[in-house]
Amino acid sequence: MRKDLTYHFRMINMEKPSSEYNQGMRPLFYSEKNSEEGWHRIGDQVCYYRNQYPRHHSIDDHYYTLSFNLSFPHDHDRCYFAPSYPYTATLLKSHLSGFSGLRDRLRRTVLCSTVGGNLCDLLTVTEWGCSSEELERRKYVVMTSRVHPGESQASWMMKGVMDYLLGDSPEAGVLRSHYIFKLVPMLNMDGVVEGNHRCGLTGVDLNRQWLNPDRQVHPTIYYAKHLLLHIRSNLGKEVALFCDLHGHFRKKNIFMFGCQRSGVDKFKERIFPYLLSQADPNFSFESSSYKIPKSKRSCGRVVVGKDMAVTNSYTMEASFSGMDIGPNRGNHMDTTTLENVGKHLCQVLVHYLEPSQGMIQQTHALVKMQEDAPKEEAAPSKKKTKKKKGKATPSTGT
Repeated sequence: MRKDLTYHFRMINMEKPSSEYNQGMRPLFYSEKNSEEGWHRIGDQVCYYRNQYPRHHSIDDHYYTLSFNLSFPHDHDRCYFAPSYPYTATLLKSHLSGFSGLRDRLRRTVLCSTVGGNLCDLLTVTEWGCSSEELERRKYVVMTSRVHPGESQASWMMKGVMDYLLGDSPEAGVLRSHYIFKLVPMLNMDGVVEGNHRCGLTGVDLNRQWLNPDRQVHPTIYYAKHLLLHIRSNLGKEVALFCDLHGHFRKKNIFMFGCQRSGVDKFKERIFPYLLSQADPNFSFESSSYKIPKSKRSCGRVVVGKDMAVTNSYTMEASFSGMDIGPNRGNHMDTTTLENVGKHLCQVLVHYLEPSQGMIQQTHALVKMQEDAPKEEAAPSKKKTKKKKGKATPSTGT
C-alpha cells in the first residue's frame, strides 16, 4: 500500500437490506504503524446498496455492498477494519484473570465445553461470607453476552457489568448481598475465536435454538437454558432479571426488546427499561419494543420470558452506529458509553431491589401515560412507486 493513493473498497457479500452506513456510520480502522492512535473511524463516500449478486440462487434475493474510500496513513503498513470496537476471546481471558483474587465475591467455573473444544466461562457473583440461610433468600440475575460473535458491543457492555459488580462501591456490595448473579460473558466462544459474525461452528444462529437446544450441537445454549430451569424449577428461586446483550446494525442508540404482558401485569415489563432510561442518557426507552414476532419465538429473551414466566426478560441492543439522543447525539458509539450502560444496568437493580409501592405505581403510571398518549396523525400514504436499482446516496458523516 501507498499513503499517497486513495483506495476504493467494496465488500459485496453483506446481507442486511438496510444499514446505518447510509446514515453517517463509518468503519473502524487500526494501523500497526500508528498503533498509539488505536481504533478510530475513517473513510469517506461511504454507502450501502443492493448489488447484482443473487443469494441462494434466487432472482429476488440479492447480496448488498458496503463501499467506501480511504487513504492509508503510511506506506507498507498492516491495517485492519471492523464495524465495532473488537473484543476478543484473548481479551476476555486477560480481563477475567484480573479478578482471580476476589474469592469473597466471585466463583469462576465452566458452563460447558463448546463444539470446538473451547471453554465457556460461567461467573457467579455474590457475597460469599454469609450463612447458607442468607444465600437461600437471594434472588437470581442471569446475564449472557456475545451469542452473536460479530456484536462486540455486547462484550463491552458485559465488561461494564463485571467491573461494577466486582468493584468496591457500596452499591455493588448491596447488590452482591441481595442477589446471586450468573454471568456468561461469551456464549458463542467458537464464533468469536473463528471470526464468525453471527454463527458458531455448526453454521446456525444460536439465538434461534432456545426452544429445543441440542446438547451436542448447541451446548452453550443447552446448558444456559438448563441453568435457568434449574434456578426456577429445582431451586424454586425467582429470576429477577434475565438480560442478553447484543449489537444492532439498523437502529441508533441503546435500547431493549422485552416480552409484552397482558391483564393485571400489563406494562410491568416496561418499568425496568424506563428506570434505565432515567439512569443512562444514552438508553432510549422510546426505541425499546415489547412485541414478539413469530420469527423471534425461539430466541433467548422470549423463551425465558414466556416459557419460564420471567417478567424482566430482555435483549439489550447497542447500535453499531451511534446516538440520536442525549449528550452524545450525532456521535459514534464508543467503548466508554457501552461500559457505562452496563454499569447503569446494575445501578438500576439497586433501586429495583426494594422498590416502594409509590415508586412502582408512579413509574407504572408514567409508562402507561406514554403508551396511551395520542400519536400524531399519520400523513396520507402515497402510492408506492417501483424504485430503480442503484446506489444509495453516499454518506460522509462522522
